[in-house]
Amino acid sequence: MKGLNKYIVASFLAVASLSSCNLDVNPTDKVEVDNMDDIDAQVRGLFLLSNGVSYYGRNFALYGEIGTDNYVFRNGSRFLQEHRMEKHAAIGYSDSERNTYAQAFKVIVNANFIINNPEAQGDGRGQALFVRALAYSDLLKMYGPVPLVLDNTDVNDVETLYPTNATEEAIYTQIFADLAEAETLLTGTSKEFATVGAVQALKSRVYLEKGDLDMAIAEADKVINSRSYELTKPGDLFNYFNGVGGNETILEIKVTTDQNRGSNNFGSIPMSSVLGGYASYAANPDFVKSFDNELWGDPFTDARGTVEVVTGANKNVVSSMFLLEGEEKDGQMEVSSTAFIFPNKFRGQENVIGLHSPKVLRLSEVLLNKAEAIARQNSGAQEVKDIINEIRAARYIKPTIQAGETAEDFQVRLDAYNVALTSATGTLEEVLEEKRKEFAFEGHRSYDLRRNDLPVTVYKVVSETLETPVEGPLGTEKNTYSVEEVVTVEAGSEQFWFPIPESEQLANPNLKQNFAAYGE
Repeated sequence: MKGLNKYIVASFLAVASLSSCNLDVNPTDKVEVDNMDDIDAQVRGLFLLSNGVSYYGRNFALYGEIGTDNYVFRNGSRFLQEHRMEKHAAIGYSDSERNTYAQAFKVIVNANFIINNPEAQGDGRGQALFVRALAYSDLLKMYGPVPLVLDNTDVNDVETLYPTNATEEAIYTQIFADLAEAETLLTGTSKEFATVGAVQALKSRVYLEKGDLDMAIAEADKVINSRSYELTKPGDLFNYFNGVGGNETILEIKVTTDQNRGSNNFGSIPMSSVLGGYASYAANPDFVKSFDNELWGDPFTDARGTVEVVTGANKNVVSSMFLLEGEEKDGQMEVSSTAFIFPNKFRGQENVIGLHSPKVLRLSEVLLNKAEAIARQNSGAQEVKDIINEIRAARYIKPTIQAGETAEDFQVRLDAYNVALTSATGTLEEVLEEKRKEFAFEGHRSYDLRRNDLPVTVYKVVSETLETPVEGPLGTEKNTYSVEEVVTVEAGSEQFWFPIPESEQLANPNLKQNFAAYGE
């Protein structure tokens, strides 16, 4: 018998790994403790499981981005069906690296063992309730309704071993019940674990996804009015994403150097090969150029869209959010003939390429959740404007006078910068574009489009070198690569959702696909 049994096995292995270093388990999922009844250690194990490569450790963020207009496909076959929005062709991809469904259920089953343990009280129980709610919110967002598993599964009970899909409403009800109880139990303040602020931030996200806009605003206000968090300053943004903690962070899954997965680290798939990444996906050049940047003639630069040329000579010191591949000639950095632009947002921690501590919840998301909810209600354009202007004030780099620039020309740029800090229009379109820039490559884009009933166009690289060079983003006569449309997926398409992996249906005959495109 399989069904949830395979998660039970995984669960016992995970719990056992908390007390022994002799088991043959992934070292990144291991915490050594002397006491199997140590609830705190079991909670740490939950967060380690959440950081599996198929979940927050990499793929969950990728799955929210690669089938969107933020990335362009360049080479290889990694996640190709997902990028083409042909997810029906990916239904058989059930290996552990790609199976977010299975990893999230491992987290849930482990959380259940803590929740159903009468010895687990207070903060420990609250942590487990929060993690279960987070996992169910992620599953619901990716796959639609899935089985609602709350009890410790009995291998002799067929009904609990082979559960059926719950309703969407039942899952939402359980998520909010778990979060409501967790909010009364959590006492800690560490950003590496759940806190009251994390509960409220997650509620805001889930209510927005559900369409309960009033509650999304109310929960966002609790976080905002607590004044416990503040937006990262423009000059600190790159280091913020390539470090741990930060005043903006509400919850992150902390990753350390002993959890280095090498080529499977968070940032490796779309990373420039100059840095040792796969370079399978490049940034959409039109998206990169949508950021204000002095490099292409704008009066100031958005810290979220900074760009540098990277070569083998300077690869260890570049610190911009995007890297434009180049070459060194006569001691000068020049854009290469292909000039691919790759995200560098998750370059790495502590000099480990691609290592990243996922920022699961942060203040900017809560602010923009509120802005989106208000904009969708058409209930307060000025408040939406204020939020967008607040975000921009924390992201736009104040210009400084450049060599050879006249005082008059500099004043023009400075005036343009000051105007930009107060120029938001407060429309839903503007909110979504701000979200696109703010959460680029973090896994939000696809769900933002789907939630707002919008289509998406995805692209691939057509030519890596044009016969006739065109003007590139650094003012050189170099090509930044041309792209063409792969497909436009209309609003409401089932391809915005993911199929439940075939292996899960084979293990549980009562498990059904939620969308006709993927069968029953």
